Amino acid sequence: MKKFLSILLVIAFILTFAAGCGSKANTDPDVTKIKIYTKDFESWANGYIEDRIDEFNESQDEIYVELKIYYDDQLYWQAITTGRENGTSPDIYLISYNTLVREKEANNIISIDKYLTEEQKSDISADVWKMVEIEDEHYAYPWYTEPSTLFYYRTDVLKKAGYDSAPKTFAELYDVCEKIAPTLSRGRYCLSLPVGQADLSWTTVGLQKNMTGGFVVSDDWMESRIDEAGFKEIAQFFYTCIKNGWAAPAALTTNGYGDNVISLADETAIMCWGGSWNISLLYEQYPEAVEFIGISTIPTKDGDDTKCTATNGGWTFGISAQSSQAKQDAAWKFIEWMAADDVARSAEYFKVEHMGKVPVRESVLNYMETAEYDIKPEWAETVTKVASYAVPEVRFPFDLSYAVAAMFETCILNTNKDFESVYAGALTTAKSTINTVMSRDSYGPNPYL
Repeated sequence: MKKFLSILLVIAFILTFAAGCGSKANTDPDVTKIKIYTKDFESWANGYIEDRIDEFNESQDEIYVELKIYYDDQLYWQAITTGRENGTSPDIYLISYNTLVREKEANNIISIDKYLTEEQKSDISADVWKMVEIEDEHYAYPWYTEPSTLFYYRTDVLKKAGYDSAPKTFAELYDVCEKIAPTLSRGRYCLSLPVGQADLSWTTVGLQKNMTGGFVVSDDWMESRIDEAGFKEIAQFFYTCIKNGWAAPAALTTNGYGDNVISLADETAIMCWGGSWNISLLYEQYPEAVEFIGISTIPTKDGDDTKCTATNGGWTFGISAQSSQAKQDAAWKFIEWMAADDVARSAEYFKVEHMGKVPVRESVLNYMETAEYDIKPEWAETVTKVASYAVPEVRFPFDLSYAVAAMFETCILNTNKDFESVYAGALTTAKSTINTVMSRDSYGPNPYL
């Protein structure tokens, strides 16, 4: 019985789209059949991918693409790993930028340089092209970038309190919170921030760069920078917001930081941090709230919005090294059709998702400047601006980011104690963890400098 239930659970987490079953894919031996695996995205995004694959399959007679969407991160990678072991791995799979290094080092993906024309290479933003580059070769075709951290706020509430724009500095944010907090009923907060070690580990990286000039380790990965004053100032920012009751000590939404902007739509919070993908969530699920929400760069210590405040994450198309040459060639033809060829077709994705993500192709960016789509112009401008100053997701061992996050989380969870003593203990623990990670035999200097 338990085995049966386990099978049902796995089926519930996997949705397979095999459009045109019984068509040329199953009857014609000359058709090259390839599989693409993706993780579950928003419903509109899943639908978009399904529609494009159907369109591709109907547009020609040589290649047939089957899509599998996995509704659980662990099952997604488990399916890919199992497929490699038993010869059923996907030919194309979606890979985040910060996972590319791992996949390349494990020889799971191939370089795509041989497929691209010089025009296709030069069309990709130079910064993004570097994000898929490992040892002078490029191992995936980038689809888009999305800034990890924007500031969303209720314009109606702030205006009522006497503010015509979002706060730019920590000090201004504190002033806004002090004024608004007394007007909020129980269970409502001025601010919703990332909380918990998992979310803090990556959402704060842009702010770390902003306030320390770098990351937890030096660029060559050989020296810890955790003693930089900026790390303490970030910790004190979170401590201050929680201690004063301005920010919630726990997530206000089902998916935590992933759908944080819902806290503004349902008015459990007045301001929040959130990734750029929250824009499409608002338009698709809470269109009535769009009118009352503004977007800006997150407040920082100095308020300079021409500095880094976010990381550029996102997804890429990788081609499996385990696939045959014929399937790899077919995989590239689909990727090219989907994202690297026709500008209008590539731009359609960004229209549908309300420009909450940034195109990696210069031609698509230029196209979008004159295209009609549903988004406030100032929102699109903010996303593009924040992305332009953002840094790529970190490549060093993620245990180091978790050590920083644990330090911040300790300060969040101990606001009943004096900050200096809490931070001192948290810093000592972070140093110990960082030293342990950096002393591993597998740890070495940054190979990508």
